[in-house]
This record gives sequence, structure tokens and C-alpha cells, in this order.
Amino acid sequence: MPYVFAALVIVFAGAYVYTRKSAAIFGRLFYKTAASVMLILVAVSASRSGTNNIYHFLILSGLCFALAADILSVFSDQTKAFAVAGMFGYLCMNLLYISAFWLIAAPGVSDAVFFVLLAGTGLLACKLSGIDLNKLSRRIHVYAFVLCAMAARALSMLFVSKLNPGFALCVSIGGVLILLSNMLRASKRAGGRFVRLAGILGIATYYSGQTLVALTAML
Repeated sequence: MPYVFAALVIVFAGAYVYTRKSAAIFGRLFYKTAASVMLILVAVSASRSGTNNIYHFLILSGLCFALAADILSVFSDQTKAFAVAGMFGYLCMNLLYISAFWLIAAPGVSDAVFFVLLAGTGLLACKLSGIDLNKLSRRIHVYAFVLCAMAARALSMLFVSKLNPGFALCVSIGGVLILLSNMLRASKRAGGRFVRLAGILGIATYYSGQTLVALTAML
């Protein structure tokens, strides 16, 4: 059943990509909300008797915050308040994911190494995209810090020998894809020749990463 909901995530996310520039706001809201609800159903249906209940609760809570943030993001062009509230929702999602991954294995040196590499890559990407970091608000800096910490925590799972390899792979790839989706979103806002492509890839990487994280409940 989780794979059925995962397939529906792809269907609704694809419909959102196709209609996001032409459909009325409520059409975009429907497809994006539907895709995010399917993510929650992936996690709910993926839970098994052997699943760590606290881990599953944290991941599910993170997906619920993501759902709220996804809904708010549809209205982010209407007023800044929706954009700020949406960012707060994504921030809570990332903090819950960090807590879930921390529950599985304590942080180590690999976390610090990956954090430095990811943060450095992000800074380079911002520079190449023409984004002036000095003009960004403090809340964006905080969000970027937490996002890199989440992706670093996810990647470090690859070096925890006791873990199921499938679980470690899903967590690590999922975390990186979520980080990449945010980087693509930032590059889209910076403008340039590949704005449309960055928007499509940003949506694809976001829902792919979230689906992989949701599926970890069954591994």
C-alpha cells in the first residue's frame, strides 16, 4: 500500500507542475495539497509492528508540518506573512527529521564533515546564482543552517554499521534531495535562463526526497 500512495504523490506532483502557471490558485492548492497528503499516507501505511514508534511519530509530525507549509507556500505570492509562516513550517519539519535521525544514531564526526561540505556547496551555489547573502534576512540564515544540519545528519546514516542498508540509503538520499529542492527554489528566485527548469526540478526533488523519508517507516 505505501507504494500506491507513493505513486499518487508522483501523479499529483506532476499535475501541480503542469498546472501551476495556468490554473487558478485553488487548482494549484488542490494538487499540491493532495500530493502532500499522499506523503502522510505513505508514512501511515508504511508503519509496521517492528517500526520504532517514536521515530515514526517524529517523521509523521514532520510531514504534517510540511503539509501546512506546502499549503501556505501556494499563497506566498499574495503576502509575505504566508511565506514566513511557510518557512517556519519547513523549519519545524527539518528539526523533527533531525530528532528522528538522532534517535536512530547519535551524531559523530561525519555530521560535522558533511555539514561543512554541504554549507560550502550552498554558499558556492548562491554565489554562482548571484544571490547576495548579506541581503538575506536572519531567519533565512537560520533556516539554511538547520536544513544543512538535517541533510548532514541524514548522510551520516550511511556510516552507521548497525543500520539496515535500505534504511540508510533512503534517509541519506531523501535528506539530500530535500536540501537540493531548497537550493533549486533559491536559484529560481534569483532569476536567470533556467528559472522554469529550476522550478520543475525543485518540485521533483522535494517530493522524491519526502517520499523516501516517509518510506523509511517500513525499513
